[in-house]
Amino acid sequence: MITIYSYSEEQFMQRVQGIKTRVFAPLVAPLLRMGVTANGISIFSAFVVCAGAVIGIVLSNEALFLLALWSHFLLDGIDGTLARAEGTTSARGILMDVGADSVGIIALSAVMVAFGNVSAILGIIFCAGYLAVNAISVLLMQKGARYQFVIRPRIYIFVPLTADVIFAWQTTYYFVVIASVILVYFTIKGVQLLNRL
Repeated sequence: MITIYSYSEEQFMQRVQGIKTRVFAPLVAPLLRMGVTANGISIFSAFVVCAGAVIGIVLSNEALFLLALWSHFLLDGIDGTLARAEGTTSARGILMDVGADSVGIIALSAVMVAFGNVSAILGIIFCAGYLAVNAISVLLMQKGARYQFVIRPRIYIFVPLTADVIFAWQTTYYFVVIASVILVYFTIKGVQLLNRL
């Protein structure tokens, strides 16, 4: 099977796929009739989050970015469901999805730094760690291997950032510190795994 997910992520994803299929079913059939592809959704999702970051920063409106960020997250759920409905899941599609996710993380990191949620150094560490774990996952996939267990903590950043904007809680910094430590750890573990192959 072609996957960048760790064994533990795959088990979780299999449980969630049934839910996503039911939730997104009303959207999938019309999208298929219109000729929309999963890769097209991935590209559109990357555009949405980038545009949201630029517009949010230019207009000094973090809430606009959050709207784009959650739209990106929703579209990320639709692309895989659409690919399975089309019967077009492939390594190329996985790379498109990983690319869109990576663009989202870059945009998220830039916005967190621009709005002072995190320092530039912490934003770079978080972004680089996330991109490294994704890149290692792709390299492992190409070698027919994968992480046994990995955490990709983007949702753990989306939620506190949203709470910070709505309620002014100022918690994002602490979540990004924890996420960055986790990502550095899994980057090191991934490099060690690649070196053993």
